[in-house]
Amino acid sequence: MNTIFRAHHFKGASPTRLVPHFTRFTVIRTPSTWYSTGGPHTVAPIPSKTATQTVAPIELLGLPFPEFEKVFENEFPELPKYRTRQLWFDLYAHVNPCAIHTRQVSALDKSIKLLLALKHRDIKGNLLLGPEESQRPEAEQAKVEAVIIPERTWRTLCVSSQIGCSLACSFCHTGTQKLLRNLTSGEIVGQVMVALQNVGDFSRAIPERTLKNIVFMGQGEPLYNYRNVRRAIRTLTHPEGLAYPSHRITVSTSGIAPLIPKLATELQVTLAISLHAPTDQLRNQLMPINKTYPIRPLLEACEEFSKHAGSKNRRITFEYVMLKGVNDSIDQATQLTRLLTHLDAHVNLIPFNPWPGSTFECSSTHHIQAFAEKLKNSGIHATVRWSKGSDILAACGQLRSNELLKSRSTA
Repeated sequence: MNTIFRAHHFKGASPTRLVPHFTRFTVIRTPSTWYSTGGPHTVAPIPSKTATQTVAPIELLGLPFPEFEKVFENEFPELPKYRTRQLWFDLYAHVNPCAIHTRQVSALDKSIKLLLALKHRDIKGNLLLGPEESQRPEAEQAKVEAVIIPERTWRTLCVSSQIGCSLACSFCHTGTQKLLRNLTSGEIVGQVMVALQNVGDFSRAIPERTLKNIVFMGQGEPLYNYRNVRRAIRTLTHPEGLAYPSHRITVSTSGIAPLIPKLATELQVTLAISLHAPTDQLRNQLMPINKTYPIRPLLEACEEFSKHAGSKNRRITFEYVMLKGVNDSIDQATQLTRLLTHLDAHVNLIPFNPWPGSTFECSSTHHIQAFAEKLKNSGIHATVRWSKGSDILAACGQLRSNELLKSRSTA
């Protein structure tokens, strides 16, 4: 397999569901030669460890630039600093490693040749473009899913931060899949890279991307993988790389209160809160995480986020799934209004998307519209996020690894 990712395409206007497949890319060194899939390429001699010495691989994709620079500083001290910066630029702005094929090697810049792989399993590599999935325990090997959501003139990419989820929210399909592991920063950035390639947006030469927004609303709780999510976002927003504006990236959390202010102080991204209930009693039933981080400390963390946020990311989105007879009454809309009045808040009302085995039903269109009107009349910004992608189980709350869905349907 020559590419890091494979995409699944679906007919019609539904979102595209991407299932990344990671291929091992390594760099093998001898004192005077770089080897790659295209053969040896002689460069200036670089004193180094012998090629036979075992070295723990370092994943380059998704490594923030200061760490990226440090790796080359330590591993290849003779390499000029400008070459490291050029390498970074080529990696994210010129040649997408997710689309590199062996036959293309001879046409690539020396910088890219440094990043290509020998497929020989008996030689240990030093650097990786993407994780070594084959080296993981079998139980941890799974597909990483992302969804491209089409809008009128732009697209939004929904990315995952974990495989599975540990939160077990009662209305969410992902919560029925046990947590396998956190994604690496390379696996997170890789979802964006393959999506850009998929829609033809990968190149700094393109005047304006159509893939404008990135939302961490796929599988997993991003703040339970905060270290790798932070590294991925710093990579995505670097001005000499993919250069995404930070306010175009939204991190959605079920409410890990202690880490919420860091999304403003460290990253300046946009915040979304999966709220789904106006009282602790109901939220405890729908979202067990509320027993650890109840609504009051959650909203206090949101206030702290707002203090440090900029003008472009200060407004907080509160996601609220509409469940028939559970959380959709006008009285509950009133309770929600009282909770959010002191915040610059926007409420996304999400009609429930059914999934195999779910016990909930979606509120009627009348109830959803009446709920939205109550919020608006009380001074709360509110919209209804009508579902897209439910035909391929890629709508909100439906994302679950395809392999598990397949095995379940054939059992």
